[in-house]
Amino acid sequence: DVIRHMQVDYFGMPLALGGLATAFKIASDWSNPFQGNIVDGLNPRTIIVPETWSQVFAFMGAFFFVNFALLYIARLVLFPNKCAKEWDSPFKSPAFGLITITVTLYSFLVYDEIDHREIGEKEENPQKFGRVLWWMGAIPHAIMTVMKFGEWVGRRMEMEHVQTTWMIFPVGLAVAALTAPIVGVFDSDNGNSIGDVMVARFFYSFAWLMWITLFVLTFFKTVTTHNSDDRLRHGAFIWIAAPCILGLAEYVICRTDGSFERAQCDAMWVDKYFIGLFIFLGLVWATFPHLLFFGQAEFGMGYWTECFAIDTLAACACLFYSLNGWQFSQTMQFIFL
Repeated sequence: DVIRHMQVDYFGMPLALGGLATAFKIASDWSNPFQGNIVDGLNPRTIIVPETWSQVFAFMGAFFFVNFALLYIARLVLFPNKCAKEWDSPFKSPAFGLITITVTLYSFLVYDEIDHREIGEKEENPQKFGRVLWWMGAIPHAIMTVMKFGEWVGRRMEMEHVQTTWMIFPVGLAVAALTAPIVGVFDSDNGNSIGDVMVARFFYSFAWLMWITLFVLTFFKTVTTHNSDDRLRHGAFIWIAAPCILGLAEYVICRTDGSFERAQCDAMWVDKYFIGLFIFLGLVWATFPHLLFFGQAEFGMGYWTECFAIDTLAACACLFYSLNGWQFSQTMQFIFL
């Protein structure tokens, strides 16, 4: 029964834990190299979160991911028709992107943690295991995005088929764009360091286009249709994740590329963080008793979508605080963490 009822959207749980680990990693001293306003060795942040927090949540997410992956592989072998129905469903199929996003995200979490060399030797960062995970997650996600985009165009669908969870695909592309320059998708020995930036821009381009397109489309549907199925309402929180991840990716690409001054990079990405913040506040208001748009459904996997979306907002808040060191920014960081 456990294998039969294993659903692909269960992978939202390890993704949410991995997203939280990512936010804690940005809140640690990992983000120090991005700071350009450290004077006389003094860090503008008064509090730096220990990286142990990131490692703990990353381990928890990896534990659930491995177990869920084994269960779903068994389900794929024993009940292939059930898995095929999930893939063909416009409601269920975006959840397959949760798998590849998690793998891609973990390439960032482990690229400087897992050394493939013998004991006593030290592998320089970025390490190869993180690079392998990036290719295992980013490329399949891009292929799925192309396939689903073709299906959306080629199949006859109604407005009721359009779901906010479709935005999982551009979110995954944005995660690939964010992690590519950090992980280093090409071996640094081959002299193609600019290739990491070009790969990141490749993923960023379509992610940005589909974020705008799907936000307009799904926002229109949410406002004008009945939304009577409480289980599908949680997908609206993915509106937060898209601009936040794109903002983080834009900042990393800008700093890695080196074509712009640090101050300009610091200013270019924050508008997307603020967009995510406004959307979050609006969705919180929709939760209040006089509206009750959220919170009526029983606890399910949809709630993990909300957790991952807030994780991305926390990651933006952590980066924002690491760049300016303001007390207000520190408060926002702790609230979202």
